Amino acid sequence: MIKNYFTLRLARIISTAFLLFSIMAAKAQTLSGKVIDSDKNPIAFTNVILLKATDSIPLLGAVTDETGLYEISGIKNGAYILKVSYLGFETFFEKFTFPDKSQIDILLNANTTELESVDLVGRKPTVKREIDRLVFNVANTSLTEGNIWDVLNRTPGVIINQEEILVKNSGNVVVYINDRRVNLTSSELKQLLEGTAANNIQSIEVITNPPAKYDAEGGSVINIKMSKNLITGYNGNVFSNYTQGIFPKFAFGTGQFYKTDKINFFANYNYNTGINNRHNNEGIQFIENNQPTDRWATVFDRNYQNETHTLNTNFDYTIDQKSSLSLSSTVLYKPYWKQDNVSETEIFSSANVLDSTFNTLNVMRDESSNVAFQADYQRKLTENGAKMTVNAFYSNYYYNRTQDVNTDYFLPDKTFIRNNGFDTDATQSINIFTAQAGYEGTLKNGFHVETGAKISTIDSNNELKQFNVVNGQSVLDTNESNTFFYDETVLAGYLSLDKNWDKWQLKLGLRGEYADITGNSPTLSLINNQFNLKWFPTLYLGHTVSDNLDLSMSYGKRITRPRYEMLNPFRNFLTDNAFSGGNPDLNPAITHKVTLDITAWKRHTFGLYFDYIKGDILELSFQDNTNRILKYASVNLDRTRSVGLDYSTYFDFTSFWSFYGQTSTFYDEVQFIGIESNNALVTNNRISNYTYISNSFSLLKDKSLSADLTWFYISPIVQASTDVTSRQTLSLSLVKKFLKNKWVVSLQFNDIYNKGNFETKTQYLNQDSFYKARFESQTFKVGLRYNFGNQKLSTNQKDIEAAEKDRLGKTP
Repeated sequence: MIKNYFTLRLARIISTAFLLFSIMAAKAQTLSGKVIDSDKNPIAFTNVILLKATDSIPLLGAVTDETGLYEISGIKNGAYILKVSYLGFETFFEKFTFPDKSQIDILLNANTTELESVDLVGRKPTVKREIDRLVFNVANTSLTEGNIWDVLNRTPGVIINQEEILVKNSGNVVVYINDRRVNLTSSELKQLLEGTAANNIQSIEVITNPPAKYDAEGGSVINIKMSKNLITGYNGNVFSNYTQGIFPKFAFGTGQFYKTDKINFFANYNYNTGINNRHNNEGIQFIENNQPTDRWATVFDRNYQNETHTLNTNFDYTIDQKSSLSLSSTVLYKPYWKQDNVSETEIFSSANVLDSTFNTLNVMRDESSNVAFQADYQRKLTENGAKMTVNAFYSNYYYNRTQDVNTDYFLPDKTFIRNNGFDTDATQSINIFTAQAGYEGTLKNGFHVETGAKISTIDSNNELKQFNVVNGQSVLDTNESNTFFYDETVLAGYLSLDKNWDKWQLKLGLRGEYADITGNSPTLSLINNQFNLKWFPTLYLGHTVSDNLDLSMSYGKRITRPRYEMLNPFRNFLTDNAFSGGNPDLNPAITHKVTLDITAWKRHTFGLYFDYIKGDILELSFQDNTNRILKYASVNLDRTRSVGLDYSTYFDFTSFWSFYGQTSTFYDEVQFIGIESNNALVTNNRISNYTYISNSFSLLKDKSLSADLTWFYISPIVQASTDVTSRQTLSLSLVKKFLKNKWVVSLQFNDIYNKGNFETKTQYLNQDSFYKARFESQTFKVGLRYNFGNQKLSTNQKDIEAAEKDRLGKTP
């Protein structure tokens, strides 16, 4: 491969020298042009062959460079056929006369069926920018030999903070799978994505300013595109992987595929089990009358075991040439989850003398299930691409958690003082239903239009029972038990128009949403009703100044509604001295986002963005200095402002080595109310940096070995009232395929230098606390997959080429 690379480079140098000589001698003896795909991206290393028109004998040839340019020199006057080919694209033919035509630009169309008996080989992940999103193509790369959560952790611009997904340090990220919203909490979403194999991912779309067809709820959108099965007949795979962190984890599963002319069926089952560890150090400095008093220092050790079953199915049926039906389901079942929380707390006086200690054992057990079904119908209305879509979705979520909390209090000399214990039993049931109809087509004036309407409902029932342990017996505490009902109905309609003309791209959108929300706490006799109608415009504008310069800008407005658990006013005690509670007075948050991007030479993108959020919704920690209690409260922030400058680049060093880099320097400013600081308005701000670098390699002559080396760094940042220290990770993935891709072995080394953990600090007015997290970020994973059944792509490529020759009137 290296030899071929230098041979190619040498050939280009010789060709360039010959070209200069040819220009001086006779300018008309060179044929040149550019090869691009349907998205106007250059295609590197494409074969460009000049054929003799009379008998199609190859005469001269060239290979495109990284920018898609080619040059063929030494051409004599006459009639020729130009043949351009690249794996994965339809072969291009054009008959022409030289020198009447000395420049030919070529558009290659993607071909969903490859050459007969071609094996799918390892590829390099690529990054593509569209007018409204960044597309991270990972199909058939080493990154897909794990689970979807692992792939997200390696996606440019995406930051994983414990169980929360951030995009450019902004939360409220909404995850879609094949444009279908995943309605789960952050912890449930992590379980689903960790339990779903990534080997069927086509791409990850990061949409910072989602267009009108997406729900206005939430912040940025991450759309996980799963690939369609292109292989006719039956095929499948079985796989297993072992992960070693502090404790081991194990997963195995299988994927089954079946395809005919009318049917495309897919089923994937995963089983995950293992032990996870989390070690924390926490501290609180209590303050009274602006003077420090006692200080609490706590060491937490959390181990949790889990078993998770995940089943995904999809059935596509082609009714006729114009109609298709798709039925899909997702089942997430967690029969066993247990977490042992062991904490030791030391209390020091203002003179830093040990006053007392207490030890807490909190044992939690969960059982949960989530079953979702979706039906999609699509009807093509005209030959120019107009279509109608109808879909319906239903999911049922059930969750039960029991908690046993036992605390022993001691004097400094370990003399036992007292014991306190309580148990809780929490049950939650959520039903979600959505129905949507849409139309997509092209108007007479050339505008592409998308319009539709949607209804979604959420019905949630929550019950919490707390029992005090008295003389070994559990006694129901009615004052600390609660029932909460939540109902939400959202009616939405949207319209989107886009058009490309000359060197301009325009996309306009408007979405309207009417929300009817009711939260009811019978125990506290509180009913909260919210009714609102909001409009959400979007705008995208792009301009191609030249072949080497593109400009684009966008504006979008979004809404974040409080989740049902955040509106529940009841207190849920985690320990004797810490509880979490919702807020029935929460209001929706409104986000305005503006972006401006400049792309030079198709590979360097500079971006400027500005975000303004009014009333962002977060759960913040507050220390009650009087009662010595730490409480986690859901609040509306006053405002959040962010401005940032981004830069990204993507290029091929060689035919086997690709590089992608992204860096963002941004300023965040947050204002919030200090509810334990006399409701003072507090400001927290900082300039930060995020950097992501990825190197992808496709090695060996048969491309059967692929590798990905990624480095991620984020400097200290602010998250509302909290300052977070810097962290970085260096990770390596290797995949080797054997026996014509029947066997696939993968290795992953995550956070090689164990720098992925962080610390947080909250310091303002009368608040002073810190949190030092130690997660299992450094892991080693080994995986094995066996592919069986038909692994070859069926072909009609020969028929395509024959048809093109007939059109030209020549058959080689």
